[in-house]
Amino acid sequence: MSDKKNVRHNFLKGDAIRLLGVGLVFGSIKLISFFSVILLSNVTTSAAEYGLFEYALGIGILLAIVLNAGLQGAYPYFNLKLQSTGYKSLFYLHGVLVGLTILLLLGFNSIFQWQIPEKFLLAGMLGGIIAMQMMMSSILKSHDQIKKAVLLDAGVLLVLTVYILGLMLIGRQFSYELFNVALGIYLGGLVILFAGKAWQERADFSIAHYKTALNYGCHIVGSAFLVIFLTTGARILIEYFFGLETVGYYTFYLRFATLAVMAQQVFLVAFFRKIYQSEPAVLDNYFAAILSFIFVFVLLSWLLIPLIFGNHLDLLRESYIDYKSIYYMLCFHALLWTGIALNSNVIHREKLSSGMNVHFLWITLLMLLSIYVLHQLHQLDLIKLILVNIGALFLALEMQFNILKNKGNIHFIHFKWLARSFIGFFFITLW
Repeated sequence: MSDKKNVRHNFLKGDAIRLLGVGLVFGSIKLISFFSVILLSNVTTSAAEYGLFEYALGIGILLAIVLNAGLQGAYPYFNLKLQSTGYKSLFYLHGVLVGLTILLLLGFNSIFQWQIPEKFLLAGMLGGIIAMQMMMSSILKSHDQIKKAVLLDAGVLLVLTVYILGLMLIGRQFSYELFNVALGIYLGGLVILFAGKAWQERADFSIAHYKTALNYGCHIVGSAFLVIFLTTGARILIEYFFGLETVGYYTFYLRFATLAVMAQQVFLVAFFRKIYQSEPAVLDNYFAAILSFIFVFVLLSWLLIPLIFGNHLDLLRESYIDYKSIYYMLCFHALLWTGIALNSNVIHREKLSSGMNVHFLWITLLMLLSIYVLHQLHQLDLIKLILVNIGALFLALEMQFNILKNKGNIHFIHFKWLARSFIGFFFITLW
């Protein structure tokens, strides 16, 4: 075997070993997190009570994007791509500010009896926690500390897992009051962790660098917020038009569909550095392979999940017949979500986020206008809302391909045509 072939063989072998290692760690932790939310549907008293958590989580994720100010994307940009010095302590300090802000809000609400609705208090706490998790995870992944990053990514759901297991052991019903206490303790722990790291790296802190990082991150905030709203924000619209009970059923099946997103995240975590350092042609092949895997994965999960869990989950057993087609739609929603997530990393790498924001904003407004018009015509139902959302996701993915081609001279030929083929398959089989 030639030296060139040996190098290529060792490179591919190294990638395979890395993927397997990350997959085992990531898969184990994410499956625990996945089952914690699914089990939540069995320990809550109604679909509406389950929907309350999912609704608060949806708002919390959007809030986390704003609180982080895009700095989770700025860390790898300055420390990996540019390899700049003096860009470490500011990220830890920002995390401390986020955590303290949420803790003060909770304290003032308790002292001054502001009576903020429970769903917004829970959303605020989840938002602060997720923001800090995202920040630390980005830092850890940038330094190849993948296992720690994966563990931290799932932190809030691991807290939920421990809480649910505790309830099952003592035979008590789910209580949001006790759960909020557990989340408050976890948030306090994160503040202490970030404060310690900020103190260790205090020598490199610079206000000028902080402003520079915020300036870079502000473009990421817009794109990330709009991406998250397009992919997960439907639950907020569903709560507005149909109520928390419908949110509960919708997000229950979305959870199963997003097993595909979890599978995609294994690749993203394993090859985090590669995304920032590889040539476009290499990424095109990687992304096409990932999307092909996800396509097979969503179809298999749609067939097998009801068979595996049908006798164990009350919500699934009670609603599957009515929600079977919605589950199928959400599987392809997850496929498009995967494509957008893959492209977004490259767009951030190439500093094209600001151009993407304008297009995403128009797509989001078009989606909201379509839903509003359907509602005004008394034609809006859950299926139509999901279809409008899927249409918006497809437009967003196509727009990303155009931006990468026209602004970044990056041509994802295989990835783009595979995505189009899979969505064509969806519309043919849906009817």
